[in-house]
Amino acid sequence: MDDTGLKKTGTKIPGVAYRRDPMSPPFRPNFMRAIRVLQISACVPMGEGASPAKTIPIDFIHAPTPKKPRKADDDEMREYKEAKKQLNLSRQGCQRIAKLRESLDAQPRGKNRQLRVVADGSFTNGTILKNLPARVVLHYPLC
Repeated sequence: MDDTGLKKTGTKIPGVAYRRDPMSPPFRPNFMRAIRVLQISACVPMGEGASPAKTIPIDFIHAPTPKKPRKADDDEMREYKEAKKQLNLSRQGCQRIAKLRESLDAQPRGKNRQLRVVADGSFTNGTILKNLPARVVLHYPLC
């Protein structure tokens, strides 16, 4: 599971915002207009035993951030903060993991299987760790 930005040039495309360009050097961050998406891929072994695996995208959703109001009163700021909590990337990732677990449980042999999710460090926080469904294990690479 990971998030990424899809480059866009239009200003009227829904969900487009300035994001940090991952190809820019760390000492000089550049920005790009992009749509933020959350992708989950499945690793499918290509052979028996210890063999290479192929990753196949199984879930791909648009994960926009809410637009901050320019001049807002207290009600609009409260609505913005609530929308920001609901559209948090970790919360959306947690919801997608739960849906994936439900769809796996709906399969005939899926109820006994353990779901292993590999995610980067941005997903290893209390929002996801406290809300993991049963039979789901979260892994993250150390590099």
